[in-house]
Amino acid sequence: NAMQNTSGITVNSGGTLLLNTNGTINDSATVTLVGGTYALGGAFSETVGSLTLSANSTIDFGSGFGASTLTFNGTYTGNSNLLTVSNFNAGDVLVLGGNLTSSLSNTSLFSFSSGFSSSYDSGTSLTTITAVPEPGTIAAGLAIVGFIGWRERRRLRDLLSGTLGRSARS
Repeated sequence: NAMQNTSGITVNSGGTLLLNTNGTINDSATVTLVGGTYALGGAFSETVGSLTLSANSTIDFGSGFGASTLTFNGTYTGNSNLLTVSNFNAGDVLVLGGNLTSSLSNTSLFSFSSGFSSSYDSGTSLTTITAVPEPGTIAAGLAIVGFIGWRERRRLRDLLSGTLGRSARS
């Protein structure tokens, strides 16, 4: 609960702010990343104040914790600095304050390092970035299901013909 008792946090280059909890946290502390890392150490929903990037920095959603939501409720500042979002897995959500439509057209603004793309939902006050599986991941899953169906086609045919044959005789 230390963030609830401060108005602002700065994470410098080489430094990491690790939030290690579960549940829902709401506070208004502003976060300034000056080359540092803002890391999540659990599955939770965190809402803080503004986000300012003063140098290329990282937000790390962690791995193996489940879906997390990180919301910067205030203004986002840092159009010329790269924000790398690592371990951004399906179900994770990053919300940035302010309408970022013009910033999001700059594809060098964000870098998602976990093999997921993101969908942008720009509104007048918040921009939501949600992790969605890449099409290749979905295609691989469908290919596995298709292979299992092909391998079991005789068993499925016998099962269906036996079931249909009995209902036709009834």
